[in-house]
Amino acid sequence: MPEATSRNLVTVRQESVKVLNDLAAKRAVNIPALVSDQLVNGRLQKASTGRVWYLNLTYADQRRDVAYQVMQAAVRFPCTRLDPVKGRAVMLWAATVTDQQDAYKKRDDQLSRTPEAHSAQRKASAIVSDVLTKPDAEQGQWFRSGLADACNLDAA
Repeated sequence: MPEATSRNLVTVRQESVKVLNDLAAKRAVNIPALVSDQLVNGRLQKASTGRVWYLNLTYADQRRDVAYQVMQAAVRFPCTRLDPVKGRAVMLWAATVTDQQDAYKKRDDQLSRTPEAHSAQRKASAIVSDVLTKPDAEQGQWFRSGLADACNLDAA
């Protein structure tokens, strides 16, 4: 984070590390070597890679949702169009294992205004409840394969 906005740097780091460690404990993600604030890149936004993640940490810190933003960044679907149940299940699982389920559900509720969306939420919750009963390594495997499974075949 830039020095001017880094007054909460220790807290931002702790929250980021906790989320990454929670996901890594389930063998769901590889921890990046660096998580950097996109703000330091100015107008030239950089794309994250497997080793370096660029997140809007200053903005997330101001909103007090650093952990949620790190969790969301860890969920890297290889497409832009998702199956509504499978995509929600993957996100809900990641949110649950990182203690971000309340923030995730709040955001999902704000976007889910149709009966179909509410049905997808219920189905995703049932899937996640089942996955959470499995050993950590199986949960991680489910997550990793779920990233691709959530993508529609006809997605661009």
